[in-house]
Amino acid sequence: MQVRTMFFKFILSLLGIMVFISLTATQRNISNIYHKGWIDFNKNGLKDIYEDPSQSTEARVQDLLSQMTIEEKTCQMVTLYGYSRILQDELPTEEWKNSAWKDGIANIDEHLNSIAFRPQTYNAYSYPHSNHAEAINIIQKWFMEETRLGIPVDFTNEGTHGLCHDRATPLPAPIGMGCTWNKSLMNQAGQIIAPSIWIFGLYCVRQRYA
Repeated sequence: MQVRTMFFKFILSLLGIMVFISLTATQRNISNIYHKGWIDFNKNGLKDIYEDPSQSTEARVQDLLSQMTIEEKTCQMVTLYGYSRILQDELPTEEWKNSAWKDGIANIDEHLNSIAFRPQTYNAYSYPHSNHAEAINIIQKWFMEETRLGIPVDFTNEGTHGLCHDRATPLPAPIGMGCTWNKSLMNQAGQIIAPSIWIFGLYCVRQRYA
């Protein structure tokens, strides 16, 4: 009985060591994707055309498309609505590897923005705004490091009448602003909205008509 117990302990210790080695190797492979001037998004150890900044946009797009599966192409046509709407996690979890966006996603909309008077959207990452920047960087790293082709995700928000985010400046609905027929006033509105977009690191804002 004592010999059997020692044997099982030995097997469990060996399995633990193997798991540790496997995790360490995986972490090493992920850290090795970052090179000077380029990122090995598909983690194959080679600089593919789509990973090479010196190549033309057309060549990079065609190379990426040639490597994508139907599932990956489909995911790049999808918007994932942010925290407390469709996405129920503030930051990546292990379950993301089995989710619909395990193959990537085109964009995540209004993520971690804590909308006023909607308590279900409140979170610790919307303010101070540096917290939000750190959070979306963590999410971006997940898509780059954990998906097969490492296609970065785009973060979007509503911005036509003020960025839809915690403590951003709200403006009247677009239909109301349009009724003023005041181009100068609309320009002032844009001057207010634009800095908010850059502060949050957003590359795309969408329009809502009412």
